[in-house]
Formats: sequence, structure tokens, C-alpha cells
Amino acid sequence: MFLTKERINPYFIEKINEKPMFVKSNLSFYREENMGYITCVPKNFPLVNYLIINPTAKIILKLCNGKNIPKIIRDKLLTLYSDVAKDKITKDVVDVLFDFSMCNLIRWEGGNNPFMYINEETLEGDLSISTVMEDELREIYQYFQIIFLKNERQNDKLTYINPTIQFNEYLSELILRQKLFNYSEEFFVLKENNKIIGIITLRIPVEKYSTVAKIGVMVLNGKYIKNMIDYIAKNVPQICVKEITKIELQILKDMNEAKIIENNLINAGFVNEGILKYELGRNDLCIYSYFLI
Repeated sequence: MFLTKERINPYFIEKINEKPMFVKSNLSFYREENMGYITCVPKNFPLVNYLIINPTAKIILKLCNGKNIPKIIRDKLLTLYSDVAKDKITKDVVDVLFDFSMCNLIRWEGGNNPFMYINEETLEGDLSISTVMEDELREIYQYFQIIFLKNERQNDKLTYINPTIQFNEYLSELILRQKLFNYSEEFFVLKENNKIIGIITLRIPVEKYSTVAKIGVMVLNGKYIKNMIDYIAKNVPQICVKEITKIELQILKDMNEAKIIENNLINAGFVNEGILKYELGRNDLCIYSYFLI
């Protein structure tokens, strides 16, 4: 959901009207060090073990009080550091706002997080594909309740749940919130007239060296799987907090809809990488992969 930092023009902050607020309560550890440095640990961001705040970042965060727009913060630093080039200070402000927003340590007052990546793709008629945003959390929670808890599975949709996970984690609004705000899972939805009619979730690896994202849930009419995968493949490099080189789907060989899902996956560009014999109990696990590079 986030832009990658490399794609952000630092002077983009001059157009931001939202006001950042540093949320110190989202830290599990905070310690003042020598020479004005701070060591801290975010509460709910598994991809970062700790952060070191330098003296300049410390001043920037102090100005993130919910009252100053980024341009004002930058201008105040220009006054404090009159001997430093404007370009460098502007970049420093953007880097701090971006990094701490990504770690859920900055809340934006008066609007959405300006670093969020918003990209909606229109299909035929009133259909569209988009990446789920923070304010859509309740909507996806209710959608999962209908599909899984109330068991209102429609005949025109394929329903897939990664067999290595517990589906009930998608029935907890708290867990969904953690997934969304910790960037541990991305949610892509198919909408008709702005109402969710399909979803694919992508579980982002928290292991340091893994670049393989796995599909968690897919509830979708088979004819739109290729559209959704094309959209995901195009947008994942823009939004994921780490490099993803492969998307993987794991499915039990004897699952009722396995053959139908397999045909749709191959049509969407997946390849069958093999079968893990007796991987889950006495069940064989088929691995399908989509390579991004």
C-alpha cells in the first residue's frame, strides 16, 4: 500500500495538507542515547527490529505534533540549519515522514496518509480492481464474515484458503487490522459498483531473506483471476515493504476445486513447480508460482 521511497519526489511535501503526528505510544521501547540519538522499537512492525533516531530526525518528530504541515516543518528546519542546502533538508524531512509512517509511528491528521499508493484499475462496466486502503478495513472484515462465517459462498466463485493457515484469522477485525497496518498482508479487491465481489490476499514474508509472497485467500469468479493477478504483479513492486520476486499458491492436490483453480492459474501465468508428497498429514501439496522477475 505504500509508495517506494525511490519514487517520491521530495518536493511532493509542498503539496501535502495533512498534518503528521508522532505516535510515541506505538513504541515498545524508547531510550535516549549519547550525542542526542534515540534508540526505539516499534510495537507492531515485524520487519524492523529497532530504529535509531538521529538529532535531526528527533527535531522533525518533535514538530510532528498534528499542527504543522510538512512544508512548515521543512521551513522551520531551514531556519535552524541555515547553512544546509534546501534540497538536503527537504529530503531529510521526507525520509523521516515516510519511514515513521511506514512503521505506524506517524498518524496523519486531516486526511489519508499521503505516502499511500492508490491505484484503481477499471474493467468492463462497473467493475474495478484496487488495493485495500486503511479506511476499507471494516468492509473487508464484513466481506470475510459473509463468506466464511455465514457460509454464503456463491456458485460463480472459487473459494481458496491457503491450507497451511487458519482461516479464522480473517474473521477477527483485530487480526485484519494488524495485517493491514503491519504490512504483513496485502489485500486486493474486485468491486462492482464500489461493492466488494472478490478478493485475493498476499502474505508478505517476514523472514529477512525470503522474497516469496504467498496467496492467503482467494474468493473470486475464475474468469477474473488473470485480471487480478496482472494487477497484483504490476502493483506489488510499488507497494510492498520488501522486494517480492515470486507469488506462490499452495493447494492440496485432492481439493475439490483444485483442477479448476489450476487451469485458471496457468492461464494467469503461473507454473506448476512441483508436488510435496504427504506435506500436510497424508495430503500432497501442489505448488504454483508466478515469477515477477
